[in-house]
Amino acid sequence: MMIEQNTNYADKLRNMDSPTFNKVRNLSKRIYYNMPQELQDELYEALNRGVDILDSENLMVAYLFSYGLMHQAKLDYAFDKLPKDFLEQPEINIIDYGCGQALGTMCYADYLRDNGYAQKVKSITLIEPSKMTIKRAALHASAFFTDASIKTVNKSFDDLVSNNIVCKKTIPTLHILSNVLDLAGFSLKQFAELVNSCLLGDNQFVCVGPYFKDKFKDDRMVSFSKLVNGKDIYQKNLDCYQLDSEKAWTCSVCLFRVKKNEKEDSVSLNNTSEKLHSSTWSDVNRYGITPPIESMEGWEELRRMIESVKSATPKTTPKPPINNDGNKKRIDDSERKRKKKAWITAFIVWVVLGIVFGSLIAIFDSPHNIIGGVLWAGFIAMFVGLFNGV
Repeated sequence: MMIEQNTNYADKLRNMDSPTFNKVRNLSKRIYYNMPQELQDELYEALNRGVDILDSENLMVAYLFSYGLMHQAKLDYAFDKLPKDFLEQPEINIIDYGCGQALGTMCYADYLRDNGYAQKVKSITLIEPSKMTIKRAALHASAFFTDASIKTVNKSFDDLVSNNIVCKKTIPTLHILSNVLDLAGFSLKQFAELVNSCLLGDNQFVCVGPYFKDKFKDDRMVSFSKLVNGKDIYQKNLDCYQLDSEKAWTCSVCLFRVKKNEKEDSVSLNNTSEKLHSSTWSDVNRYGITPPIESMEGWEELRRMIESVKSATPKTTPKPPINNDGNKKRIDDSERKRKKKAWITAFIVWVVLGIVFGSLIAIFDSPHNIIGGVLWAGFIAMFVGLFNGV
């Protein structure tokens, strides 16, 4: 496990009595306010609206202070929509994807305590690409759930493999995806197929993020839920001041559940997708169909669309195959007939012109030049034969 140790921040957190999310944020707030104003402004700009990876102590402090309350409001709203039977499970496991500093995990601990649930968290898997941030996430998670085993996965979503995501058949799993599905820096299809292949038992997903009023970004949560075959889907978009009457925060929420008795083979899923893709793409180009979203359901829908177009396309009777040997024989016979005809034509021209030239020479010249006339007729006949392709 990667965890922050032997730092001033770690010491202060360890000494914190009954840690809560607000107490942790106030710790960051005090550190932030002790910085010069120019540094505060520089850090806020460097956060890039909270979408960039946090790779320094100061950026982690600035992020938690600047965006912590907004995250807390979104997560509290989402946790309030969780099914009661899930909240009453005696123990669960948590997987926090793109966890950052484990804000989702900390807020869930607060939600359980504030609403009187005695649920025990047995294990927590933290997935985060920043080494510095995942160490702080493990520090936070271990302070809020002291009895839970912590597993850290320092990877981006595209680099995850099946053993990074472990679900138990007998213990429900809470999957937290806070402000990650709207990011376009990873393959949603690949990530969803991997998650789907790892699911086992009872799985409850909580997805929150901004409401962009942009179809591509706003649809990614629902697309993800469909890609992993989610059921009992709850989806809600909240515009400015709807989440908090005093704040212009927006919020998109999607909760769903997946129950599985057996794992699915991710290799099989990928192979099926590739086969569907290769078998339909030529038809897409041929019939001019726009493909649906990148999903197994999408490719099945595409196949149905292609079949409907094919059924409406007039069928033509195929021509019989050409016998090349027969063609060659017919061509040879035709060539021989043409040459024979040319020779006959040349012979007739020779005879006719020989008679004509011979008669003329006999009348106007001397009889012994008749042979010369016949020869001249032969030359002319030869040219006629060449002209006819002999």
